[in-house]
Amino acid sequence: MTLSSYALVTLNQAKAMLQLDQLAALHIDAEYVGTGDGTETVFTLDHTPLTGSLKVYVDSTLKTEVTHFTYSAATITFTTAGKPGNGKIVTAAYDYAPTADTFESYDDDLLATLINTATVEAERYCGRCFMPQTLTESHWGRDTETLNLYRQPVISITSVAYKVVETGTGDASTVDFTLSDTPMTDTLTVYADGVLQTVTTHYTLSGAVVTFVSAPADAVKLVFKFSIELFLGVDYTDKSAIGRLTDHDFSSAYEYVVIYMAGYYGSGATQAQVQALVPAAVQAVLTAVATWWDNRGKEATGLPDASKKLLDTLKVSVI
Repeated sequence: MTLSSYALVTLNQAKAMLQLDQLAALHIDAEYVGTGDGTETVFTLDHTPLTGSLKVYVDSTLKTEVTHFTYSAATITFTTAGKPGNGKIVTAAYDYAPTADTFESYDDDLLATLINTATVEAERYCGRCFMPQTLTESHWGRDTETLNLYRQPVISITSVAYKVVETGTGDASTVDFTLSDTPMTDTLTVYADGVLQTVTTHYTLSGAVVTFVSAPADAVKLVFKFSIELFLGVDYTDKSAIGRLTDHDFSSAYEYVVIYMAGYYGSGATQAQVQALVPAAVQAVLTAVATWWDNRGKEATGLPDASKKLLDTLKVSVI
């Protein structure tokens, strides 16, 4: 299983969360850095400390940054005032960032599955779409002028159509049957007495006219199923900001299919940009992954309560 393009977090972020949950974060309590000789001022750490996390000790005495030492990346440079004396032990405590090799014992395929699932569950719960993606939704009309999409925010509407079923009867001579409207490309299916017909072999389509290669026999029941496209500004108004289509009679007799782009920051967004905008969702997905990981082998369904509380901050009411 590979990580999906819509996954909100990375494998390393999930692995770091698992370690944090187990109180085993990427933290070093007492790294031996070296022994002073009275003249040496430069010492090298095993890793680059995260900003603000480094604590340096000389002979178990905590030293003060700037006054006693400075550091750049993994290099510590002592000042004259802080220079370790001969035989004095230098140690350090700090946090550091994970690397790909840090988590070799984790099952990447399982974690990818958990991340993908948690992202989808989080989106369903709060009605948001995090990573930009193209969605296809089917909605039965409710005889109203408003149709609400399942995900927000909506970037753009690709197409809106409704499904139509029309019938006809063969008479052994008619080959042309005119539909009520022109079907969208690749949406027409034709049945003769319940048998699916093949385009080109049994019929052709030109505009709204279906032409059979051979006239259907007398009394043969014909069924034409297809989708009709609706047009922005003519058949409906696109209110993308709130995920609605309005000003069209969305009849309960039809099923409407909407294809649209949704997600934060637009189609060119990076994962890091989206994470910065929806930190509550990031934490909710990580919490869900950690909970499911800790309970693997047991039946675990739905989002944990902790994740739901975080995602409640992203919920909006759609009227």
